[in-house]
Amino acid sequence: MKRLSLSGGERFALGGLSYTKSDRFRRFTKSLISMSLLPAIVVVLWAGQQRDAAAELTLRSGIERPTWSPNRPGQTRGVSRTSAGEAEEEFREITPEELKRFAREDDDSEFGGASSLASRRDRDEYTPVRPKPRITQDCNMPDSTRCESGSEYVGAPLPPVDSRFVDQSYPAGNIYTPPTPVDMSATPYCRAWARAEALLWWMEGSSTPPLVTTGTGGSLGELDDPDTRILFGGTELNDMMRVGGRFGGGYWFTPKRDWAIEGDYFFLQEKTTSYHAASDGDPILARPFYNIVTGDQDSHVMAYPDLIGGTVDVSATSRLQGAELLLRRPVVVQRTNGRNGPADFALGVELLAGYRFLDLAEDLRINESLEAAGPSTFELYDLFKTKNQFHGAQVGFVTVFQQNRFTAEFLLKLGLGNTRSKVVIDGETVTTVAPLPPVTDDGGLLALTTNMGTYTQNNFAVVPELGVTLGYDINDRLRASVGYTFIYWSRVARPGDQIDMAVNPSYIPNNGPPAGPASPAFSFNTTDMWMHGVNLGLDLRF
Repeated sequence: MKRLSLSGGERFALGGLSYTKSDRFRRFTKSLISMSLLPAIVVVLWAGQQRDAAAELTLRSGIERPTWSPNRPGQTRGVSRTSAGEAEEEFREITPEELKRFAREDDDSEFGGASSLASRRDRDEYTPVRPKPRITQDCNMPDSTRCESGSEYVGAPLPPVDSRFVDQSYPAGNIYTPPTPVDMSATPYCRAWARAEALLWWMEGSSTPPLVTTGTGGSLGELDDPDTRILFGGTELNDMMRVGGRFGGGYWFTPKRDWAIEGDYFFLQEKTTSYHAASDGDPILARPFYNIVTGDQDSHVMAYPDLIGGTVDVSATSRLQGAELLLRRPVVVQRTNGRNGPADFALGVELLAGYRFLDLAEDLRINESLEAAGPSTFELYDLFKTKNQFHGAQVGFVTVFQQNRFTAEFLLKLGLGNTRSKVVIDGETVTTVAPLPPVTDDGGLLALTTNMGTYTQNNFAVVPELGVTLGYDINDRLRASVGYTFIYWSRVARPGDQIDMAVNPSYIPNNGPPAGPASPAFSFNTTDMWMHGVNLGLDLRF
């Protein structure tokens, strides 16, 4: 190497070439800069490729992850690519026309409501549009549409959705909304019900002593005479079948059927047993009694040949009604399959507790009309009237078996409380002897001043009830049923039991001044009674 000296600066000759110090410095600087920028350029190019690959993957999977500007509402950030392949972010305003166009395209999208922009790979900008949810059937239906049986079957819940797709990002195509979790500890039921039943029941009749008799061969109708025949009485009255109705309903306080309240009211039609007899003297008509003065059987003659003629009418009426108000509490619930539809098999036991009311009203009335020679007429009546009301607490349970659409229900209840009994005894005689005006006296024959009046009494009573009902679900809301009910009521006052057949004739009107023992006398007599019968009903659940 040979150094040359020139006015412009030192030069070096190398391999036939000459260099100045300034040339060497510039070349060295460029080389250093090039070597320093090369890694940065490689990093920038690699980052751009990764960004393009991510965008490509997003387009293929249908997922877009929009980023919103926190300071500029109504704007969206898009991505644009420069010709050099470098990525940069920019903001632009979305015009109202574009919003309308996006909405139309989204409505017409074939991807079930997902944004149509997300499926276009040739777009440089991505506008986030909330996809339309796809309506799916789930178990969290309103209670008004979920009934005990017969409703549309809803299958088991689908598997959980991938958590990557349940935030603000949605896959392209059909959107699945996972069902809201349902508490499976309680089967969905209708919460209210109403029931109407037709009752075909029998009620134990009221026992009565013989009230009207006739006699032949010289008999005057005394009960100890073998020629006496009983025309009315000596049996139970109003023991025939009665038609009635029972109406009720209830409501579960919660969808889980933890507690419910129910009430019902029932009635049996009023029944009347009537008897009428008339005679001008033949045959003999009489009303028997026991003569407490003589100690023998005696009779009050209403018709006798060539002496007196008359008529007699007897009527016995009874009516029954009742109501109850109860709380229901399930204690056993077992159910297989048929989660929303009819159960393959179900067993339920529910406790009952509440209030019970019963009301029984009866009366027995005897009317006489006599016409004797004179001319004289006698009009008289005896009335025995009773009213019983039970108020008490009631407990029990009901067991229900269900097999598909068929149900069997067994009911047992026990009422404990008070029966308030009221007895009214009244009588009157109107005597007319022409030409004198009518004369009215208190008392008839069996209702005299010795026992007439109003009497009340309170007794502890029990009222058990037994019921069996078979039902068939016509649909998810309507059930037809047939059943049997038996009710027992202790310590009830009945009209026939309040009649005292022992009579002191001197207390009968028109028989002179009273003398001797005051009879008939009143004594509270109670008995037990029952009622039972068939029920035909319809249940409506809603």
